[in-house]
Formats: sequence, C-alpha cells, structure tokens
Amino acid sequence: MFFKILYTKKNLIDLSLQKIMKLAVFDVDRTLYDGYSSVEFVSYLKKKDIFPEKQYLEMNDLIKKLSYKKIPYLKAAHDYCLILGDGLKDINKQTIKKQAKMFFSEKKLYSYSADLVSLLKNHNYIILLLSNSLIELLGEVKDCLGADSVIGIELETIRGKYTGKILSEVHFEHGKSNSINRYLESNNIDLKDSIGMGDSDHDIGFLEMITHPVVINYRKELLAYAKKNNWMIADKENVLTKIKNIIK
Repeated sequence: MFFKILYTKKNLIDLSLQKIMKLAVFDVDRTLYDGYSSVEFVSYLKKKDIFPEKQYLEMNDLIKKLSYKKIPYLKAAHDYCLILGDGLKDINKQTIKKQAKMFFSEKKLYSYSADLVSLLKNHNYIILLLSNSLIELLGEVKDCLGADSVIGIELETIRGKYTGKILSEVHFEHGKSNSINRYLESNNIDLKDSIGMGDSDHDIGFLEMITHPVVINYRKELLAYAKKNNWMIADKENVLTKIKNIIK
C-alpha cells in the first residue's frame, strides 16, 4: 500500500439526485493552514519529550539549509519525511493520534478555509486534502473542515508502533500527482471541472493535472510558473470570489 486515504463519503455520486461529484484538491500548509503543520507538530512533540533531540536537530538543520537556498525544496521535503519517520520509530501510533488532537487548533486555519470548503461542497465537489504531514494530523484538519479525504505521510506500524518505514509517496518529486491518480482509480472519478490549490513548486505536478489550478500564498517559483501558464492567482482577500467565478 503506497499511501493512506481517509474518507467518510460512501459514494462519490449522489444517487438520490444523480449528481456527478467533482474533485477539489488542496495542498494544506499555507493554503488552508496558516503555517507549516508538520514542522509545528514536531516542535510540539519535542516539547512533550516525545520526538527525539537527534532527529529534531537534523530537521532544523535541513530547514536552515532550505531557507538559505542550499538545498532544493523538493529534496528538502523528501529528506524531511525520512527524518520524521526515523524520529517516530518505536513510538505508539495512538500516542501520536492523541497528541495530534491536542495540538490542532481551528484558529490555525485561514479565515477563508472553512467557507471555501463549504462553498465547494455545496457545488458537488469532493474535497481532497494533500500534504507532506502525518495522516494522524491531517485527519484533524479534515474533520474540522468537513473535507472528504486526505492523502499524507503514512508510517508503517507493527503491533501499534511505528517502524520508521514510510508507506506513502507524497514526499517524492511526483508523489502528489501519483497519489491523486491512485485516488481517482480507486474512487472511479475523473478530473473534469476539477479545482486545485497550492502554494509551492512542490505542487506544480498535481496542479498541472487540474482543470482549474489556483495558486495562493505562493512561493516566487510557483508564481512565475503560474503566470507563464495563465493559472489563476489568488490571495486571502479575493480567493472566495475567484472560486465562485469558476463554479458559477
């Protein structure tokens, strides 16, 4: 199994109304969540003496290299996940699920996030959250927003404890787009009239698949690519209006 999907909807077609459901895919960090959820969650776990010092320092060093542009973003995202898996090795999964619930706060979501998800759901969109964060944490975001599914970092467990092995592929260069393709296959839907939203060049791969790609809170690399390809560029003040213009 390459990735974890959590979902609450039994059908992607509303059989009572015979309405075909469309797909809206959201990167989470700096798109719906104000910040970097995984980095903040690891810092929280470190303060709780759950995440080890060695891997925590390795992560900080990696983030520092990224901030000074000494390492490409895609490699940093990949290596970060490897360190995350190593740091959580031998920790009980239920411990992390409990801590994720305690850590997550609705206040960390952008003011437009809930309205945006609600708007799309009211127009027959399935909401898929996609991120380089642990699925245990993404599940909290999903439940808060009323999203349908998440794809994120899944760690292997044996007898309830993490082994350190990563089962998902979202941290690879084409991991997000590959994961979406698997999701489409398993749920028998397509990308017709789909909407996607991201903030970094790591999102380019999946945004290229989408009918209506939208960039927000963007890194300059993504902004340049978006302008070149005539993608929609939004900000916190106009994102709801721009999405309404797509779906009307």
